[in-house]
Amino acid sequence: MKPKLILHADTIEFRLFRLRQKPYTSIAKVDYRSAWRTENIIIEFSDSINTFIGNTGDRDITRNAIQRLNEKGCLLSDAATALIAYDRA
Repeated sequence: MKPKLILHADTIEFRLFRLRQKPYTSIAKVDYRSAWRTENIIIEFSDSINTFIGNTGDRDITRNAIQRLNEKGCLLSDAATALIAYDRA
């Protein structure tokens, strides 16, 4: 699999198994997880059982993407909130 995530002005474009596009309003929650050499963005959708999980491999890229999703009004998990709050400290 080759996950893909592109944040457009009004929609997100992502690939799990095939390329899709959804409005930001369809995002139920954005989460963040980090492990050895991985920086994962996890996006849960309110209108689907599918969850997007993408490893950017770079904490700054992950932080910037989560910050942008937050600015679009997406609900963040505690871990995602902590990641962007850490940047402001």
